[in-house]
Amino acid sequence: MVQLQIIRERITWQLVAIIAVFLLTIVIAVAFLLPARSNIVKLQAQITELEKEEESLNRIVRQKPVLEEREREIALRVRDLGAGIPTQYDLPQVMEVLAQLRSFYGLTLEKLDHVPLNPSDNQDGIIPIMLTITGNQSLFSYIQQLQDLFPSMNVTSMRWDYLGRGIYEARVEADLNVFLVARASASQWELPFLRRTDPVAITSASFGLPFRIVKEYFPGKIDVIGLVQGGRGAGALLVKDRERQWVNVGGRLDDATLSSVVSDGVWLNIDGVPLKLTIGS
Repeated sequence: MVQLQIIRERITWQLVAIIAVFLLTIVIAVAFLLPARSNIVKLQAQITELEKEEESLNRIVRQKPVLEEREREIALRVRDLGAGIPTQYDLPQVMEVLAQLRSFYGLTLEKLDHVPLNPSDNQDGIIPIMLTITGNQSLFSYIQQLQDLFPSMNVTSMRWDYLGRGIYEARVEADLNVFLVARASASQWELPFLRRTDPVAITSASFGLPFRIVKEYFPGKIDVIGLVQGGRGAGALLVKDRERQWVNVGGRLDDATLSSVVSDGVWLNIDGVPLKLTIGS
C-alpha cells in the first residue's frame, strides 16, 4: 500500500501529458507510416513498369530510320503499282497495246472487243475484254506477256486449240481492273514498253490433233499400194481421194510427213504424232 501511495504521489499531470503525447505519436506513426510503406511498394512496381515502357519506346526510336526506309519503299511500290494500273480513260490505249503486241510475234488478231464501262452500274471498275488470236508457238509468249504488261488484268477464261501445221488459236476472256477517276488527267498509268520475249516451249503434242485432221487418216481414206525401202529413193505409192501420189521419205502428205518406210507400211508424222499405215490398208 505504501508503494502504491508513493507511485500515486509521483504521477503528476505533467507525466500523464507526456505519456499521452508519446502514445499519440506511436498511433500517428502506425496510422501513416504503414500505408506509406504500402504506397512505396506500389510506386516501385509502377516505376518498374514505366522503365519497361521506356525501353520499348527506346527500341522504337532506334528502329525509326529502318521504319522510315520501309515507308519510303512502300510508297515507291504503291506509285509503281499505280503506274501499271490504267483508268477507264486509258482503255483505248490498252486496246491499242493489245493489238500492237501481236505484231512483235507475227500473230493474227481475229477478234478484239470489250464491254463498255458504265461507272454508275460498275462501281468496282471492271472492264471485260475478249480476244481471239492465232499463230505459231509465239502465241504462248504473247499471252504470258499480257500478264506482265497489265498486272490488273484477271484472265477468267482461256481456250486453246491446235489448228494444225503449227498453228494455234487462243480465245481469251479477261477482266481488266481499272481506277475510276473523275477526269483523264488524274491517270498515272504509263504506256508499257513493248518487246518480244523468248518463246515458251510447248509443242502440239500437248494438245493432240483436231478431229478434222485425224479423220483424214482413218482406214479406207489412204491406201498404201507400193513401197521402196533404202537409199535416196525410199518412198511409198499412196492413193488418196482416188488419186495416186508418190511420196518420198521427208515429203508431205497434206498435214503429215512421211518419216520412214518399213517392210509392211509407212510411218507418218502428223505434227509430232506418229501414225502407221500398213500396205493394203
